[in-house]
Amino acid sequence: MRKSLVMLRKSKGITQAEVAESIGISRSFYALIESGFRCPTYRIAKQLAIIFDHEVEELFFDIDDFKMKQIDYELLKSKSIREVKNCSLTLNHAKKEKQQLEVLPVEIEKR
Repeated sequence: MRKSLVMLRKSKGITQAEVAESIGISRSFYALIESGFRCPTYRIAKQLAIIFDHEVEELFFDIDDFKMKQIDYELLKSKSIREVKNCSLTLNHAKKEKQQLEVLPVEIEKR
């Protein structure tokens, strides 16, 4: 599971406003990032990683998949943008299918 920005921020004893000011964004935009409603740019993600003393991947990706993401990154570095987009769409589709499969037995049991 990814690291919670809220928990990391509170453990450092700093406010959303202080984090936002230190990286040059509004507090409201940072609150959206912290709650998962907005995705940060790479620049912002990198600055947050520095503030919270973690890798970008630890903050914004599932840690369980971290090793696989490192392997995927090495593979994707050599691919074209089109190939990367196709790969991303395939992974998103696979995740949706997995979620549907996980929900299916529960729905059958209810009938």
